[in-house]
Amino acid sequence: MGECVKDRFITVYRITREYGGHEEGGWWYNWHEAIETVHIPRRWSKKPNQHWNQIETLKGQMQRKYADEAWGNIYQANGGVQIDAYIEETYREFETTVTPHYE
Repeated sequence: MGECVKDRFITVYRITREYGGHEEGGWWYNWHEAIETVHIPRRWSKKPNQHWNQIETLKGQMQRKYADEAWGNIYQANGGVQIDAYIEETYREFETTVTPHYE
């Protein structure tokens, strides 16, 4: 029987801090906007431990590609944009698609 290989992706996100609402004195959340996603080669996904250096290298290259878009500090009053890359098991797993609601 064939081995089940999970797809893996590397996605670079532009992250900003957004105001969620006035409840409990005001609350904020991080908004993740996907900039670029690449599919990790299937041969790397079959044996991720053997290919971890290549995966991490590709992740770093992708993050550096967009590093000039980062500015400020998203956790301070003046805000900013943070650029982060993630290794994901689902396509654009961390992308924010709807504004969260306070509960």
